Amino acid sequence: MLTINPVANNRNYTNLSFGIFLPKKVFTDIRDIPRMKCGCCGDDMFTSDETKSFINSFAAGSKRALENSAMDRFRSTPAFEFLKSLSEIRPKDTIAKLLSVDENKAKLKTLGERTRLDVNMMSLISEGITVKAPRFMQKLEKYRDFFGAEDSEILKVMEAYSLKYPDKTFAEIFNMPEVLQYHREIAELDKEHSCAKRIEVFKQLRVFGQKLTPVDRKSLQDANTKAMGVLNCEFFEPDIKKGLIGDLYKDFARGAKTHFWRKNLMKIVDELPVTGRTADSFIIHCSESKKTDKDIITYFAKSLQATYEHFIPRSKEGADIKENIIILCGKCNHRRSNLPYPFFLRFAPEMMNNLQKQFNKIITFIKHGKLIGYDDYPIVMKENVLNGSDNLIRLQIRDYLDFRKERAVKQVERTQAALVRDDDRINSVSGRISEIDEKIKELEAQIRKLKKERQPLKTELEDAKEVYRASQLDAEDAKTELNTINDSIVQDREINAILKYKRRNLKK
Repeated sequence: MLTINPVANNRNYTNLSFGIFLPKKVFTDIRDIPRMKCGCCGDDMFTSDETKSFINSFAAGSKRALENSAMDRFRSTPAFEFLKSLSEIRPKDTIAKLLSVDENKAKLKTLGERTRLDVNMMSLISEGITVKAPRFMQKLEKYRDFFGAEDSEILKVMEAYSLKYPDKTFAEIFNMPEVLQYHREIAELDKEHSCAKRIEVFKQLRVFGQKLTPVDRKSLQDANTKAMGVLNCEFFEPDIKKGLIGDLYKDFARGAKTHFWRKNLMKIVDELPVTGRTADSFIIHCSESKKTDKDIITYFAKSLQATYEHFIPRSKEGADIKENIIILCGKCNHRRSNLPYPFFLRFAPEMMNNLQKQFNKIITFIKHGKLIGYDDYPIVMKENVLNGSDNLIRLQIRDYLDFRKERAVKQVERTQAALVRDDDRINSVSGRISEIDEKIKELEAQIRKLKKERQPLKTELEDAKEVYRASQLDAEDAKTELNTINDSIVQDREINAILKYKRRNLKK
């Protein structure tokens, strides 16, 4: 949620310190830094999460959401009766919150498929329904000072409607036929009056041009054409338009060869009606574009949100990189549009101080390790801002440079100490390697000696193998001879036994 700090928002308070209040979270996007100040107006800005929370805080309770006309097509459905029964228990909770309760989730599962679809559709529709108009204005009240002149005028009209129609939301009010018709008529009258006044002034300028030389008359016509283009531009606010048009005619006057009183010319030019976004155009746009209540609060929330502002506009080939980005609230970002900063600073001179404050906070976060990826951001952006503003915005980053120098010196000291340690380690390891190399050499010599001794042994082994094979053959022959002899012995025994048997029989 946006924090309004009367001390932090004081334009004269320049020595604000954030060191002891730094969050625990580490950031990678400067838009997400809490309580970041706009680099232009110096006001607090919403982060993305705070913007969502702020918008959701305007969501209507389930009872009011179900009463909204957007729910009319569901009133006779089982889905409407189901949500109505839940709302009767907790009417201030949003429909989405009611459906997030586990008990209600279980009940929803028991319903038919068509009913579940209707319930989900009603939940989505309810997200676009905010609180009723008086509560809407009450919640915006403490932020009124943070809106621009055009939005402030719109809020004044909305406040009047909140008193006139206290039982309606602003989307309902803006879509009332009588309200829409009234603002269309007012817008048409203003347009006709503005158009008529423009025609009258440009006629006066043409009459003025008749007193000039042909060359100067052509230059005045060119200035008139450019002035009409500025008047028709939707992006510039009235005071910006007036300044741009004034510069066009002052440039013409400086280059004119014809002698005339510049005050007379500028008196005519000052009568040009310069218009911007009005409450009438805002209400008509909301109605014709079918803006929901959520769309309306989102419009105002965006004015308070931290946004990327390309110092060199993308429309002028400005790069979409960190080094071309500062952070402005949506209001100031819209106001600057793509105007050159030397011109824009005439309407926002406080930016020269407020941008410095923003950089001081960014630098504080970088120093404390709370912002990652932005170490070179202050250094590069100082030069870019200086060049882009024609030396009007001179950011002071000497303390940051000293911090970077001190950090670099410490890093050098650490690396040098590491180098000494690594050198000692290298020397130690190199010594061990040398010792091992010597041992390897000794072993290699022994290997060579053993190889020499091995060769005759190898020859001797081959001879021994040949002898062994010959002995094997002799052994096999001997075994064969032995077997033959054994067979002969067996046969001899058998013959002897037969003869002995025969002699015994003969004796008998």
